[in-house]
Amino acid sequence: MSDFTIKKSIETYLKDFRETEAGTLTRSDFLTKKYDFFQEFFKQEHLLHLTWENIQKLGEYIPAFQEMALSRENALRTPHHPIEHYRKVFIYLAHGEENLDDRIRDILENPIYNLKGFGPSSWSDII
Repeated sequence: MSDFTIKKSIETYLKDFRETEAGTLTRSDFLTKKYDFFQEFFKQEHLLHLTWENIQKLGEYIPAFQEMALSRENALRTPHHPIEHYRKVFIYLAHGEENLDDRIRDILENPIYNLKGFGPSSWSDII
């Protein structure tokens, strides 16, 4: 099976899903609020002026932090880094020059992008 055939099949399934009742989940208030929050959060201008309160607000929108209160508390109770480090990490993720795959890999694996309390599940939710 060629890549074109696989891609065509995936697109067909996605279109079919969108037309089902389950596909209406993408239009729910729950997801719309999260989508809107992250669209605003990752704007370059917002990230340049990011505050600790903005970062703490992530706890309301990241399922990993909602499901595991201890993780949320560990990550967001008090800053573990200077605010500039948080800005650098989020700006790199959203607007770095490298391709997105490399930026995601760096966020997950490169210690210079480590945010204490943000593990693979919280990064997965953000990404």
